[in-house]
Amino acid sequence: LGCALAAAECGGGAMEIRLEDKITCHAWNADRTMVAVCPNNNEVHIFKKPPQAEAMWTREHVLNQHSALVTEIAWASKTNRILTTAQDRNAYVWTLEGDTWQHDLVILNISYAGTSVKWCADEQKFAVGSGSKMVAICSFDANNNFWVSKQIKNHTSTVVAVAWDPTSSVIIATACMDYKCRVFSAYIKSVDGKEAETRWGKNPKLGTLFFEIPAFGWVRDVCFDATGSTLAFASHNSTVTFVDGERSR
Repeated sequence: LGCALAAAECGGGAMEIRLEDKITCHAWNADRTMVAVCPNNNEVHIFKKPPQAEAMWTREHVLNQHSALVTEIAWASKTNRILTTAQDRNAYVWTLEGDTWQHDLVILNISYAGTSVKWCADEQKFAVGSGSKMVAICSFDANNNFWVSKQIKNHTSTVVAVAWDPTSSVIIATACMDYKCRVFSAYIKSVDGKEAETRWGKNPKLGTLFFEIPAFGWVRDVCFDATGSTLAFASHNSTVTFVDGERSR
């Protein structure tokens, strides 16, 4: 993203808005009136869009609980919660209470940096990729009042990106530096309820590998289309691969 944000991302004509000298990751809120950015340090700065396009954006909040570089931000569109992870091996869920963002620590149990975060479609769970060769699938434990994680392993290098099926909260894809893209079950009975059929298969226990495809380079990113039927991933050898979920079972 560099040092500027394009207003085209939130509608209207393109113009350069200089918020920080450096921006290493960012996330918009649901209506694109606010943006959270990491200025290449351990903080997240939240800016508010002005009523007039030419006016200055205002810094409304600073989230500074992390002790190392923030690596990714995810802003939930339904619950308005902000999710962050960092090189300090932690993740936090931030909830706006009044005019203050309160943080809840997530128990990740990882030994290396968190690299990527994504909320699932219903925002009751989220995933954290990491340098620990695994993905943490996290949900809220109401009895103990904190976020807990269950691990999906079966990777041999850093998981640099994760993506949820937008039509299902039990299917997750991972992009890994071991030259492979994978699709797993992220089913948690206490959260997801009764098992259900998906295009990738039934929902067995968490971590079941539905699909694996090799690439000819590090897999850098992965995503599903809006219907969840097609998976795409980009690898370091300048290729984009598309996978038909209906035909891959």
